[in-house]
Amino acid sequence: MWNSVDNELPRASKWSFSRNARRRARVFAEPISVFVAPIEYGSSPMQTRPPKIVFACGLVVCLLLLAFECHAADGPDGAAISVAIGQPVSSSATLVGPALAIEATVVSTYDVKRVHAEVEAVGVDLSPPASAGGPWTGTMDIDSLPRGLKTLVVRAADSFDATASASATFFHDDPPVITVASPLDPSVARPDVHVVAQCTDDDTGIGCVTLTATLRSSLCLADAGADSGACGSSISGASNLDATFTIGPGDEGDELVLILSASDSKGQSSSRTLSVFVDRSSALVPVVSVGGAVLDFDGTRTLYRRLASEEIVLHSSPSSTETRLGPAQARSPKLEPRGWLTSRGAVWRSVVETDGYHMQFWEWRGEQASMLHERYSAGLELQVNGDYAAWLTRTPPGAVAKLRNLTTGTETDLLGWSPEGFPNGYVALALGPAGSVVGVSLEGCSVYRLGTARAVKIGSLSPRCFSTSSIPYPLFDGNNIAYNEVISAFPRTLQISIMDLGGTAAPLSDTRPIFVDPAAGYYALAGGWAAYLKKSFAGVEQVWLRSPTAALTQLSAFSTDNAVEAISASGEVMFMNGHRRYFASTTSPVIEVSSSLGHAVTRCGAWYVLLGNTVFRVAGVGNGGDPDCEPVDGGSSDGSSFDANARTDADPAVDDASPRDAGGAGSADASTTSDADALDVAGGLQLEGRSGAGCGCMLVGARRPATPEWLLSLLVPALALRRRRVARA
Repeated sequence: MWNSVDNELPRASKWSFSRNARRRARVFAEPISVFVAPIEYGSSPMQTRPPKIVFACGLVVCLLLLAFECHAADGPDGAAISVAIGQPVSSSATLVGPALAIEATVVSTYDVKRVHAEVEAVGVDLSPPASAGGPWTGTMDIDSLPRGLKTLVVRAADSFDATASASATFFHDDPPVITVASPLDPSVARPDVHVVAQCTDDDTGIGCVTLTATLRSSLCLADAGADSGACGSSISGASNLDATFTIGPGDEGDELVLILSASDSKGQSSSRTLSVFVDRSSALVPVVSVGGAVLDFDGTRTLYRRLASEEIVLHSSPSSTETRLGPAQARSPKLEPRGWLTSRGAVWRSVVETDGYHMQFWEWRGEQASMLHERYSAGLELQVNGDYAAWLTRTPPGAVAKLRNLTTGTETDLLGWSPEGFPNGYVALALGPAGSVVGVSLEGCSVYRLGTARAVKIGSLSPRCFSTSSIPYPLFDGNNIAYNEVISAFPRTLQISIMDLGGTAAPLSDTRPIFVDPAAGYYALAGGWAAYLKKSFAGVEQVWLRSPTAALTQLSAFSTDNAVEAISASGEVMFMNGHRRYFASTTSPVIEVSSSLGHAVTRCGAWYVLLGNTVFRVAGVGNGGDPDCEPVDGGSSDGSSFDANARTDADPAVDDASPRDAGGAGSADASTTSDADALDVAGGLQLEGRSGAGCGCMLVGARRPATPEWLLSLLVPALALRRRRVARA
């Protein structure tokens, strides 16, 4: 009965074993063959005769095989595995474009080891269900297949190689493709909008059925009571459009939305949306136009973001050569990618997630792109000022603030904080020209000059400045520090104050109940000048200018609130009123420049407006620029106040913020700096706020419990005694 050579049961005439049953018999017989191997009697082999126990085992195996065969009749040979396609729905009316989404449910008695989908010569393995009973899913790229009726076949196999399949039919038809030659995205209408577009379709016999361009006003659409149909006009065609939208005076200063939509013979549709800014001011003279949204400009180079491919591009003039630097995503509508030119390349921000907290900061230097910093939470954004960048690296148990020289590529551990905190906890930092940094502490009520090893106290704030939950929003231009200061706790009263490097402080604004952000147009610094808002007797926010000699001049006189946009190192100011931009200085009356669209920057004493895909020079204002000045970007993409010529010579890589480095009238020297004012640095920072050259980028320190007064009273004499011993040594 048992074949010891083949290790399998012979085919008995009275049993009808299926192919799968015989396969299972071999599976069972393999381990049992160990026990039924030939037995030798004596010293010579004899005919194999299994003992009684072997016969008993054989009987058990046969019974098991019979039961297994009876069950297997409804197993893989029957309905043990089946496939049902849920997506796409099988129909010739089901239209599928270049990507085929597949969902297939597999029911099997045994484990499923593979599910494969095919359409003609294209195939893909499907992914297992996310939960029990769910469908197998996948996406197949069928763009290479010709248009027409197609059949999807899904095959599944279990662990015993039993298979089942299902099929579904669909019609492969790509949606129409819209190609826009004009205008670029974004662009500036001067004076009208010329649209040149083409529509192509894979149905070459019929082509596109419709191609429509609609131009709408964003200001009109923002009006909750406006009828969207009344907010624009349309031009229609079939496969080609070459038409011009006439822009009326009422659209001046508006951001128009150009929507191109198309449909094909199967009813498939597609659309593209472009932005068109309307500013026909004669004061704006075009300098250069590029293929995307301008981020920064330095006179010979333009940094921009190409929207279609989501990448950063560097355009060089006058050769018009372009270099693709790297990716620049925009997953959050409120946090578009930003960019800053440096003397060796560029730095830019890419928003990875929609929450706005996951960002990547990249640097292009030496013909190579590398990631500088990656932010996963609020308040840790990298800051750029000229040829320096600063960011926070968490290093338990504290943190380290990194300062990078973007010219040399070297990094410096500027400060490190241990859990004890510095100086008493909460501190905000301002990144100034040439990598110089100051810190404003609302717990220590002091302003410090910071270096690689220690901090030197510059001056004191109001005794009532104490706060553990607010940001002073400091700015630093290398000469002065501007910040929010608490002057009364109950009721809470604040004001914008200014302090020079000698520690002399003075109020700038009137008092107000809230902290104000300079990014919102409240104040700006450059070259010792300060522009700020101060309320008039009628309660209107007016623009004032403070000179390096502390002379005050009111620049604006409108009956509605104003906002400071930018300031130059020579004291020239750009500010906004309503939807218009104005220029003013101590030697010039208020001059209307343009709409409030875009943002203004100053390069070598000349003013420019970066708007859409174009850089405009502002004509007829200011001193016209320095013809001997080589344009060097200050790192600003937001119209902030830094001027490249106002840099100091100190390099923070070798500057330890000694009293000599504090500079300015009234600054302390080595012999007069107290031990309480010069502290070893040890604690944690959080990076927060706006950036840009000379804007005073902020690093906000993690709040720590304040050092008790009794402990300070013990530490100060001890530090003084230590210094005297070192001096004698």
